[in-house]
Amino acid sequence: MLRRLAFFVALAACGPEGPPPETTTNPATTSGTTEEPAPVTTTSPSPTTSGDVTGVPDTTQSQPSTGLTDPVDTTAPDATSTGPGETTTTTGDIPDTTGDTPDTTGETTSTTSTTDTTSTTDTPVTTADIPETTGGELCEDADDVDVTWSLEVPPALAGKDISANCTIVDSNMIGLDVTVSLKCPVQGQLEDIVLHYALDPKRELVWSPGAAQLTYRTADAPWGREWLRLHAELTDLRAVRADALAPPGVAVEDFYQRKITIAAPCDPQPDPCGQRQLLELSIEYPLRDMNTQLTLRSGQGGAYGFPLPTIVWLDHASRLLDPITCDDTAPAQFVMLLVDDASVF
Repeated sequence: MLRRLAFFVALAACGPEGPPPETTTNPATTSGTTEEPAPVTTTSPSPTTSGDVTGVPDTTQSQPSTGLTDPVDTTAPDATSTGPGETTTTTGDIPDTTGDTPDTTGETTSTTSTTDTTSTTDTPVTTADIPETTGGELCEDADDVDVTWSLEVPPALAGKDISANCTIVDSNMIGLDVTVSLKCPVQGQLEDIVLHYALDPKRELVWSPGAAQLTYRTADAPWGREWLRLHAELTDLRAVRADALAPPGVAVEDFYQRKITIAAPCDPQPDPCGQRQLLELSIEYPLRDMNTQLTLRSGQGGAYGFPLPTIVWLDHASRLLDPITCDDTAPAQFVMLLVDDASVF
């Protein structure tokens, strides 16, 4: 409860009444057992810039190494996607996977208005550089924050990657639930796409009508794998619900435009699929003439930056250690939403 109040205070400090101080959130440790997060699968595709849509190739992903011997990378593998279906939305809970593909490219955008639906790849995915340690601390999921998000798209775009120069038509907030309505040119057609999200603690983001760049990546797997960025005039939002912090072939630092590292300070705890270890993320940012970090553990939130604040909701971060006894559960799970908020400037 104290941590949640502290985060509310941090968010309030980032609001229009005044800029927030640069802060670093140090995760608390507790003795006890760790609540077992339940991975969630999600489906849903999204918009395009000037009609660029790519299908998601099906992939068979090798299960990540478990023991604590080799570090895990920070990108996710390309998966395959099926053809379009009914309009879908994704719900913001936790996906899963770990793999071994190095991050090599910047943010991905489609360049032609073609659609691939059947290609496959053997290349495994990477999640982030997670040290192979057994921790040493008894940790609990803090449960200070909750994040849900989904992208509603027309049936023809279901299961597709989208990169589009869109127009924000309007936005609405009812309680914690927010909708941002977009018009996006996709393969010569102007499509209606809607971003749904809810943040707790609440933050009123500004979505002024006008131009916005939408990037959405998805990949089929027994678990959910989705990444989103919506960059508008005053708000730059990135969201992940997948087994890796960044999409396949994209470096974490390129996707978030800042350095994010992953640590594993917590002892693994029993899980229906084996042993689960909660993770810790450190987000680097400049402070005067030096770099410092905002450090968050699973279930925590924080903010940093002046005069332009960055707010982070880390709903969940964990991995399974070998042996993993479930075939349909991701080896790693990340649910996070990060916002650069220029509306208070």
